[in-house]
Amino acid sequence: MTTSATTGNPPVAELPAAAWWLGWSFLGGQLVAVALRGFQDESAWPLSILLGVTLVAFFSHGVLRARMVRTVLIGILLGIAALAEAVAVLFGDVQQLLGLAVTGVQIACFVAYVRTPWFGWQRERPAGGPSIAPLMAIAVVVGVFAGLIGADTAGVGTDMRFDQ
Repeated sequence: MTTSATTGNPPVAELPAAAWWLGWSFLGGQLVAVALRGFQDESAWPLSILLGVTLVAFFSHGVLRARMVRTVLIGILLGIAALAEAVAVLFGDVQQLLGLAVTGVQIACFVAYVRTPWFGWQRERPAGGPSIAPLMAIAVVVGVFAGLIGADTAGVGTDMRFDQ
């Protein structure tokens, strides 16, 4: 069913399943990250959680409401993540294979979501329709985990010494 331009009725009475799959795939990704990297030091949690929740909620809301800049940025970040994980796997980091699989699921869910009638309807910036609050609750939990997860140790390290 399509949207009526005069009534603004949603194409469906509830959020699309693809939106739920997308939210749960990101929560699953956070759980995988916890399993691989563990939690960071407790002293960093408050500010890190606040930043994680703020960023994840902001971008999640934008994707759910089909705001194109945020949606495109998330699509680009998913592509970069998949590419980085694929390169890591090619260079022998077998742990990244699980991350690559999760990112692949997230990309599939993302593509499925942006192809839904709901997403097209949201691009018109309509009023009404079902609440996105339950999905935003998942986004908040994802943001909390983002603030708790330890930093990836596979990055570049530096050591500065000032000797006299």
